[in-house]
Amino acid sequence: MIKLKRLIENVEWPTTSPNEKIWYHGRTVDSESFSYDYVGGENAHDQEGPGFYFTSNLNDARAYAQPNGIILKCHIDYKKLIIKSDTSSTKTNKKVLVDLINNSPNKEYTLSNFDENPRIAMINAVNAYLRYEDAFDSYQILARDFYRYEAKEYLETLSKYYDAQLTTKEGSMDGHRLYHLIVYKPSIIKVLDKMKYE
Repeated sequence: MIKLKRLIENVEWPTTSPNEKIWYHGRTVDSESFSYDYVGGENAHDQEGPGFYFTSNLNDARAYAQPNGIILKCHIDYKKLIIKSDTSSTKTNKKVLVDLINNSPNKEYTLSNFDENPRIAMINAVNAYLRYEDAFDSYQILARDFYRYEAKEYLETLSKYYDAQLTTKEGSMDGHRLYHLIVYKPSIIKVLDKMKYE
């Protein structure tokens, strides 16, 4: 374990392979594990949707580790991303929508809000989410409708298609552009180092 003072504080978005990306994760508990058991739930602050939250900036991660937590420096082996930024986006995929709806623990109940006939309800639901061309918006709204408090099931289904979502944050931090990465499956997270918050 090393002290935060010894780390380079400004982390930039790399121009090399995305698989070489280093990310930071701040938390208040001293644990290096990433488990679906700790994602979602009534008290979760998943403003960008369910998943494991990472930031490109060490100082940003520090804010999540206050007052006595840790920061994990991690390598994330992602290949397929949902991208949400001011310059590009990932288009909604109809097959993903159907799979997400079919795997929902609350499928029948939630579909009944779209029509009494299950077949028509499925068509109406898929068309409703296809209105959002941006996959980020579409899948997040579907998650709220079909997977409320069922983040594990949602992530297990979505991770068949995507590894994570990348969000460009407004403005910058420490003079560098700020990115958040919300990872969908813990198996692609490798902890490189652990730092105590100071």
